[in-house]
Amino acid sequence: ALSHCGECHTPRDFSGGLDRSRWLAGSRDGPPGEVGSNLTPHPTGLAEWSEADIALALETGLTLEDNVGGSMGEVVRFSTSRMSAEDRRAIARYLKGLPPLPSAARK
Repeated sequence: ALSHCGECHTPRDFSGGLDRSRWLAGSRDGPPGEVGSNLTPHPTGLAEWSEADIALALETGLTLEDNVGGSMGEVVRFSTSRMSAEDRRAIARYLKGLPPLPSAARK
């Protein structure tokens, strides 16, 4: 699941490949018309989110401000909501353990 997250939430390099030095730091190169938000624990990302907040968003689509939409709404509906609670907690723990990277990708 996490390797797929990088497709929308990681910026691209000059050749169109994922810029792994900015892994999950947000990207304007997500689905057309959408911004892949910063998933690192940086203030431009998930710094204010707890692991429980992240796991809840992956289960229900509810965020601290609103709810996920667009392509991420489909990811929640057809994928992460069907994972076990333990798997969602593991993803949340992983995201909170990433190095905090600022994002240039703003909504």
